Amino acid sequence: MKDCWRQLAFLFMICWGSWLFFAQRVRGAEADDVSSALSVSGQVGVHETTIPPVRVLVHVYATATALAENPVADVDGSKQGEQKVSVGQYVNGEFVPAVRFGVVDSGAGPDEDHGLLCLWAHDGTLDHFGHFARPQTPFDFRAQLDLNARRATVWTSRRGDDRWFLLLDAVPIEERVTAVDTIRVEQGPGAAGVEDVLVRNDTWQTGEEVRPHPLAKTDRVVSADNGFQFQSMRSTWRTHPGRHVTIARNPPVWFGFPEVVQVGERGLMVAHVDGRAHGGGGDINVRRSGDLGQTWGEPHSFGHRGINCPRIQILEDRSVLVLGDIRSDIVPLHRSTDRGVSWDRIGSLNGTEAGGNPAVVPSRVHELKDGSWLISGAWYPGGKPWVGTKGEYLEIFRSTDRGATWKLHGTLQAYPDHLHSISEPTILTLPDGRLLLFARENRHDGFRGIKAYSSDSGQTWEVQELPFCIHGRTHAGFLPDGRIMLTFRSGIGHQALWAWIGDPLEEPRPSAASGVHYNDAGSVGIKDGELHIDSDGHRGQFTQYYFRPPTTPECSLDITCEAKVTANAGRAATLSIPFCGKLRIYNDHVQLLSTSETEHPEIAIAPELFHTYRAIVNDGELRLSIDGTEVLNTDQINREFIPHGWSPARTSKFGLAIGNERRRDWGNHDQADQHPDVWEPNITPEVTGHSVWRRFEAVVREPGHADHVISWHATRDRFPDQYQLDHIVEIEASVHGHDQGYSGWTMLPDGRVFFVNYTDDTSVLVKPRSGGIGARMGISWIRGTYVEMEELTQ
Repeated sequence: MKDCWRQLAFLFMICWGSWLFFAQRVRGAEADDVSSALSVSGQVGVHETTIPPVRVLVHVYATATALAENPVADVDGSKQGEQKVSVGQYVNGEFVPAVRFGVVDSGAGPDEDHGLLCLWAHDGTLDHFGHFARPQTPFDFRAQLDLNARRATVWTSRRGDDRWFLLLDAVPIEERVTAVDTIRVEQGPGAAGVEDVLVRNDTWQTGEEVRPHPLAKTDRVVSADNGFQFQSMRSTWRTHPGRHVTIARNPPVWFGFPEVVQVGERGLMVAHVDGRAHGGGGDINVRRSGDLGQTWGEPHSFGHRGINCPRIQILEDRSVLVLGDIRSDIVPLHRSTDRGVSWDRIGSLNGTEAGGNPAVVPSRVHELKDGSWLISGAWYPGGKPWVGTKGEYLEIFRSTDRGATWKLHGTLQAYPDHLHSISEPTILTLPDGRLLLFARENRHDGFRGIKAYSSDSGQTWEVQELPFCIHGRTHAGFLPDGRIMLTFRSGIGHQALWAWIGDPLEEPRPSAASGVHYNDAGSVGIKDGELHIDSDGHRGQFTQYYFRPPTTPECSLDITCEAKVTANAGRAATLSIPFCGKLRIYNDHVQLLSTSETEHPEIAIAPELFHTYRAIVNDGELRLSIDGTEVLNTDQINREFIPHGWSPARTSKFGLAIGNERRRDWGNHDQADQHPDVWEPNITPEVTGHSVWRRFEAVVREPGHADHVISWHATRDRFPDQYQLDHIVEIEASVHGHDQGYSGWTMLPDGRVFFVNYTDDTSVLVKPRSGGIGARMGISWIRGTYVEMEELTQ
């Protein structure tokens, strides 16, 4: 009998303990300390589970497994490999998502039958596309839902990334969602699986760090605890939540080319253009904010059609001026004296009637000390892309009656021939009274922008080549410390908005390299006077340095580099030679690739040693020497050139570069083999390897011009792109979009800087599957970014 009572008591204790455990689980889910999980293997369909309601501040974590390939083929018209995670609440029998994220087809694949999988989130209205889903790489997601503030923020990372990427920044949550009680996973054919979807009230500490890649190489040489020195390019691009605001966004309407000014103590005004696609073609839109950019009103439009690139500015009398070029040869000017409440048309610039040509993409008005106004616009001889025989040049127009009438005042051609093709300028007045002008270069092969000084109010100019590339409209202004900040679109690596900070009287610098960097903050270092590139292709690491390229196949080149390669999976260590080909350097041999992948035989070298490589290209022939001994003399080289829409320059399909090498594939801006616009899907595991570089020297001879000399030594100069690292900050960028980067900025009363730019990144309604640049043109929108001054000037 006693044994029976003991058994009953034992069973009661077990049942009581189980009930307590279950009760604690439920209470814990509401009170901060228990997570609910769902994992789904690669099964087609919708998978759903209910969880105890999580309220107020909700943290969500998930991992998606990658496919072995990307792009991927469609299966019976369905998007192979897509996986979507939704967390939300059932309301009156209907599932209402609070936030959705996952891996989906971005629409930018190579053809109709292949999709390009990218990390993705949905804000209830629009798709937001993030980074390319690297094959064989798990993808982590974390989200924070503030159900009181009604806002959701989502970060993503691919295992092995340098940092988390801010994909959604405080987007609105559907009003009906008051708690999260359901997890839903949707998977398409071929999906690889979703692991550990966690929904919590508290943070999951192990989910806050970027986790290592499961296939990461273990034989790393470069590391912080091994005596290396590192320096990465500074960036404010999606690094902190709460920095970004949407100013104008309404797909399928295209918005672009914004500028911003401050009016009054807390007022901002932005001018931009609308239209159907790249270039706009709609009207000038002016939007106002009364809270320093946090919220924006509906636009005021001026009734124009065909506007290309508007500008907005504050004149010295504190009135607001708006202008923009119409493709029919007119630049209308509108002025407001009541902070944008009403506007008056005060005149127009007709470049042809003023004695010049149409003022395309004009500068802001620049007010001279005598009260006259200057506007600079660009003109391309021939008037249409692809047909000109000379480079684009600037014409400066002057008005002595505050914009009512205009006359041609001066011209600026950077060189008398086609080396430069310049446009989209900014003019400033220096403290000594001279004018300073910055302009972009229309080529997209890494050629440099220019600056120019004028001592006669813009009639004549002294031109200097800048030590960095400019590939989009310039916007320059003085900072409080007297330095200049210049913003512009860059095409180095990915399309981005860069800000240069420097001395307006800086002496001409030797040509510096432009650095292309993907995920390489901890894999590129300097030690003992040597540059180490220790890349891991599975992590998407990529490092390449581009030097000022030549212009014409008639050039001659004398290139020398000193390097040692200890490991190379195929594209880890390449010397790119314009109008010739690619010299791939391995541990025990080198091979030149020019017109085919197998044309030239391998040339043996002694392993584990530094070697000096010298390539002389002249009259269609290459002479290659290693350590002073000629090993190859051939005329079987690649002299193909790339045409440019707004420049007659005939530039090589190969850049002048060292470092990693991308795959030549679909989706690049110009379909070139070795140009600095590197699209991430073309970075492959073949870049895995370790190379060490001591020096790079080149003499470029252009017919009719003085020799251009390039010299970099690691001991003397540190990183090849040291100037870029020291003087340029990445403000914004595109993951895989192309249409972005025209900008404006203004200093705020609290010392921050407010930048505006346009971007097609993550704002795609439909992306055409063209396989070329069209696959990277989405529906652009206007975005604002707040940046602390110390991030720019440190």
